[in-house]
Amino acid sequence: RVTQRSFLLTPSKALNAIMAYCLAWAADKTGVLVHFCMVMSNHHHTHFTDPEARAPEFCREFHRATAQCINVLRGRSENFWASGQTSLVRLETDEAALEEIVYLLCNPVAAGLVRQGDQWPGFRTGPGDILLPARMVQRPEVFFSKKGRMPEQAALQMVRPSILTHLDDTQLVSLLQERVAERELTLQEEMARQGRRFMGARKVLRQNPNNRPRTEEVRGGIKPRVATANKQRRIEVLARDREFIRVYNEKYLAWKNGDRTVVFPAGTYARVYHGAACHPFDEVASHDTS
Repeated sequence: RVTQRSFLLTPSKALNAIMAYCLAWAADKTGVLVHFCMVMSNHHHTHFTDPEARAPEFCREFHRATAQCINVLRGRSENFWASGQTSLVRLETDEAALEEIVYLLCNPVAAGLVRQGDQWPGFRTGPGDILLPARMVQRPEVFFSKKGRMPEQAALQMVRPSILTHLDDTQLVSLLQERVAERELTLQEEMARQGRRFMGARKVLRQNPNNRPRTEEVRGGIKPRVATANKQRRIEVLARDREFIRVYNEKYLAWKNGDRTVVFPAGTYARVYHGAACHPFDEVASHDTS
């Protein structure tokens, strides 16, 4: 999320173009497969698969490029994103992934901003986008030099997530659209019961980017790293993560003492910059949202 929860991501043509380009460029650079993205006024949700275990690099490049551009766009400086660690939640089951996709797509409705997710004026990808070919997005004129290292165009490709493989692409899109419509109807009914009205896209566009929510931020609480409704699966995954950390610490100590023959567990990021050997993955990629 944005520092101090400010509305610095308030939608506009220029801001939406920045987010699209930086997302496409960062994904292409790191091999990340982007499925869905929703950019709200002060945070973003991105559902992606990380087949090469380069999520730290993807987040760094995406967030750094967007921060540099938007700071210039807004006439500001210093940190743009909040200093806390980026929330990465691994989705362990198809149902967990499906629930998070619907949550992502319905986020502006849940926030009382628009009646339907596709009315959101910010950068958003919808279910049907995974059926479309890549589209070329132009490098923003803000910040980036025409003589710099950033390409003039970047290919933005929304990739089908590897869930519910018994469904073909069209069937998966239909299921997502159905789930989204059901969730939006529930949210609309809840708004009506509370006597509240949706802000609407026009008011969203008129937001002052320097403002922030009037509500106080809820601090503390659980920060999940794994999502699954299956308790036993969750226990197994957390145990696997603890074992990864144990083995990694053991190998790191040996590496620190000069042993360059050690083989780190699969997914260790040190291999990218230090050339450390890693075991191969037993299975291809997991789903993450940030």
